[in-house]
Amino acid sequence: MPSHPVPPAEEQLLEKDSFAFDLVWARYRSLILLLVAAVVVAGVATVLWLINSHNARLAAESLFAEANSPEAWQKVLASHPHSPQAADACLLLAEAQREAGDPAASTETFHSFLVKFPDHRLSGAARLGIAENLDVEGKSAEAVTALSQIQASEGGSYVAAFAALLEGRIALREGRLADARTLFSSLVATYTSSPVAQMAGAQLEELLPFLPLESEKPAP
Repeated sequence: MPSHPVPPAEEQLLEKDSFAFDLVWARYRSLILLLVAAVVVAGVATVLWLINSHNARLAAESLFAEANSPEAWQKVLASHPHSPQAADACLLLAEAQREAGDPAASTETFHSFLVKFPDHRLSGAARLGIAENLDVEGKSAEAVTALSQIQASEGGSYVAAFAALLEGRIALREGRLADARTLFSSLVATYTSSPVAQMAGAQLEELLPFLPLESEKPAP
């Protein structure tokens, strides 16, 4: 009888692999196609998200660049509420509201900023704005409390420095000259050569003539 040649071992392995693949494909074809489709859909969705995010960022930047009024800043907030430009617009709006004589609305806007952007680098400035509004409304005791909290939480930042300066001015206005002197002197010593130190130094020079002579002498 004629003998049939035995295929080489490599060909036998290939045939077994092909058979195994066909078996897997036949059994799991639907699942494989579903997984491939899911990967494709996820990829397309990611690309679309990136494009939309890019377009939204450009739109927010353009709208904010053209904004120069409370109404325009409110439009930025409404159109792009969670964008970096919305944070800037919120602070500008709060300042404008205070300048327009509406500290209550300004405080509400500052609070909105802190809720939406709690970790923003200017969150301290928003808290300082709230304290300033309290002072404008004649609530000096509440303002001083808020300013003291800012100084405690903000450390040696510029926000803490301005909070101390404002607290010193409140003390000066209320006739608490010794407290004002302490605050201004501390600012001059702590923030040497800074704009805040210069302002505190100017206030201190105006204050010293009204202090008792013994208070003008440096502590031993």
